[in-house]
Amino acid sequence: DSAEACARVLMRTCRGSARDLLSQYSFPFGLPSLRSALQEYFATFYPSVPADAEENITVVLGATEGFAVCLRALCSPGDIVAFFQPFHELYPAQCKIWGLTPRAITLYSDEHAGWR
Repeated sequence: DSAEACARVLMRTCRGSARDLLSQYSFPFGLPSLRSALQEYFATFYPSVPADAEENITVVLGATEGFAVCLRALCSPGDIVAFFQPFHELYPAQCKIWGLTPRAITLYSDEHAGWR
């Protein structure tokens, strides 16, 4: 029966992915071993930075997720988020998703004064 065969394949796939530490979907905050290695790195090179693998180290899956995590950690709905132009198209959209007000700031170059 094809439904039974499909179910067996699905079961094998699910069992295999549960054991696979390198699967596409890793632990949401980063693998514990990676967070521990980052804690050791900070302790060695930046001892004044309080880094704790279980309390304040999060490993993200890319720039989009990292940006969203930063917005959620640092901002509250209604806050204004300023960023320089040109900017990535993600910035205003992510701000709006989290109830923030995006503000683009254009820098101008002045021959004598530099950027303003």
